[in-house]
Order: sequence, then C-alpha cells, then structure tokens
Amino acid sequence: MVTVAASAFVVNGLAALMLRERGSDLNMRAAALHMTGDALGSLAVLGAGVVLVTHPALEWADPTASLVVAVIIVVEAYRLLRASVDVLLESSPSDVDLAELTAAMGRVPGVSDVHDLHVWSLSSDVRALSAHIVLSGHPTLEQAQVVGDQVKSAIGAPFSIAHSTLELECERCIDGDDDPCLMDSVGDSQSASSR
Repeated sequence: MVTVAASAFVVNGLAALMLRERGSDLNMRAAALHMTGDALGSLAVLGAGVVLVTHPALEWADPTASLVVAVIIVVEAYRLLRASVDVLLESSPSDVDLAELTAAMGRVPGVSDVHDLHVWSLSSDVRALSAHIVLSGHPTLEQAQVVGDQVKSAIGAPFSIAHSTLELECERCIDGDDDPCLMDSVGDSQSASSR
C-alpha cells in the first residue's frame, strides 16, 4: 500500500504542477485542483500507511489524514467556485484597481476626463470594459478615433482588457441629461436632411 501510494503521489503531484503552470483559466485550475486532491489523497494514504506500520495502535491516523485532505480540497474548491460565480455574474475582476485604470486612461493625450467606467469578466481570462471618455477640445472624428485607439492600447495589455467599448464625448454628459455631443450630431443631421 505504501509503495502504490508513493507512486501515485509522485505521478499526481507532477500532473498537478504541470497543470498549475498552464495559466489561470478556470478549467485548468479545476483540473489542477482535481490532480492536487488525488496527490494529497495518495500522500494521506502513504502517511497513514507508514504510521500504521510503525505504530499499529494509532488507528485514528488514517481518518485524520483523510479529514485534513478533505479540508484542503474544500477550501480550494470554494475559491474556484467563487471565481466561477464572479465570471457568471460578470463581476469586476478583483485584481483590477479601478482608480489606477482610470488614471491610465486619463494620461492618454487628448483625454480630459473618464467616467461611467465599468469592467467585467466574460470568462476567466477575457475582460471587457465600457467607459465614457471626454476629449480635450472639439476634435474631428478622425482625431477622436486616434485618441480612442490610444486609450485601448494603454489599457489592453497592462489590465488584460480584451474588449473595450468607449463612448467619446466632447463634453461630460450628466446622468439624466441628454449627451450634448449626441444632441449636436442629431441637430446637424436634422438640419442637413431638411435642406
């Protein structure tokens, strides 16, 4: 029993280490957790077997080792479940500092303000963002597009943002009020269509 448990511990332990190195994807984390549980179970059998061979009177060694392994697995499973629920609920990623993200966006030349910022997880490794960006001055559409692209570049890799939707504004909109930029463009299009 000790020989088989030792072999299983080595094999399962190596498999768990290989899976952990593959990234933070929830599926890989679940597979690594499974292999870690198997490795810990083998270690518990190994330890209990050694204790029972050397001290046969310590019959509680086997169930105690099993309980310790069960507690470790429950704690790790809870963490994995919480991460899964965060993805399903499209929660803000816990490792994204929104103040730092906003500051990074505000440092892009041509950006005077950032508001209505929302970041959420679409999967364990895909994040999305939406925000209103107030541009300095009244840039042309081409200039605004360049600033928007620069904002996306500034936050993409550093914050692992895979998809960004930016509403570019020439003046800050106020909740409940109409967007002044939108009203200008509607008014322009209406006057153009009446000609």
